[in-house]
Amino acid sequence: MAKYKRVMIGCVTAGMMASVGLFSTQLQAQSSAPVGMVIVDGTTVPDIGPLSTVVPIPPTNLDYKAKEELGKQLYFDGRLSKSNAISCAFCHSPFTGFADPRQTSIGEGGGVGGRQAPTVYNTGFIPFQF
Repeated sequence: MAKYKRVMIGCVTAGMMASVGLFSTQLQAQSSAPVGMVIVDGTTVPDIGPLSTVVPIPPTNLDYKAKEELGKQLYFDGRLSKSNAISCAFCHSPFTGFADPRQTSIGEGGGVGGRQAPTVYNTGFIPFQF
């Protein structure tokens, strides 16, 4: 039993040290990115900063609740797709953080896409989409 505990402690310690090393490597990579940019998986991309936690409602936006309800109806309406069958929610599921739980998304005619559909949560705050 004591030998088992030593092995487990050694594994946990090694894992923690590897995580710290990986994290410090990531920090070094981020510090070499130009101002306003970040490095994600070795690619330099614009830094969008933190997302807002509150959706601003401009005072000039009349009938906001009605527009919100229309947005919900459109999001779940399959008639907006080519086949009139696939809604936005098919790939951007509210049950999985408004993203696709599959590794690659399924599109029109059952075709498999080249990537996973990302979350659409707070996308109104993201200036760069693709």
